Amino acid sequence: MQSLGRWLLRKGLFDRSSRIGAIMARLRTPFDAVELASDAVARGNLKVFAEIGHEFARWLREDDFAVDAPLLQAAFAAYELAFAEPDPKRRAELMLRANLCIGLHEQTRLQPEIAEALDAPYVTAEELGRMLCGTTRPRLAKAVGVLALPAQGLVARFSREVITHSLMVLSLPGRILALGTHLEDTYPEALIDLVEPELVALVSQYEPIPPAPDDCGAQDWSSLEQRMHYIVHLFRVFHVDAELATPPFSETQVERFLAGVVPEGDL
Repeated sequence: MQSLGRWLLRKGLFDRSSRIGAIMARLRTPFDAVELASDAVARGNLKVFAEIGHEFARWLREDDFAVDAPLLQAAFAAYELAFAEPDPKRRAELMLRANLCIGLHEQTRLQPEIAEALDAPYVTAEELGRMLCGTTRPRLAKAVGVLALPAQGLVARFSREVITHSLMVLSLPGRILALGTHLEDTYPEALIDLVEPELVALVSQYEPIPPAPDDCGAQDWSSLEQRMHYIVHLFRVFHVDAELATPPFSETQVERFLAGVVPEGDL
């Protein structure tokens, strides 16, 4: 593979003035795919934040709050119970169940955008043919595309890997988590042995039953089950981490955001 790579480079793989470079320029590269993926994720996040933020605001101000989505119903009902619960362990479990219901609703709603993001590198033979030769004739475009699909396939697989590693990173205070890697952190004492029936049922959908090995690292972020396995583990591990309740941005950073400028420092 290294010899082939060097040969392709000598032939002008990334030189647009060469024949092979001109062809490669028409293929969808990892950089194009990352841009498309970023757009898909941004649209999904805006959709979900607008919906859940709106429902949270309603819940805080409306005495007769009601919501149609079953998972949101379960979440806000658990929040209500948690706020009135005197027992610290049961309160922690109720809060975890509420947060996981919100997370599952969010991830379900995001599924189309996440799938779109990770599928961004892939094109059909006909689309690839149009990209390469600019023809509007479907049969010709498909014929050209079929010949070029092996090369595009290599680029697409590399692009998906780049996208996966770019998206599957979570910044927390003092550390960065790779979402494809198992979280070795221990659970807080209140959440080691779960007893709240609805929480046990929800967690058991995604966590293996001991003594089965538990690796929560998500290898395919387009899989809702793998994402939720990681999220269940993540929420349970960091549930009582007080640092996560602190403001994520300083007042100066917020002012820069409002001015339309990306601020310096950790974001």
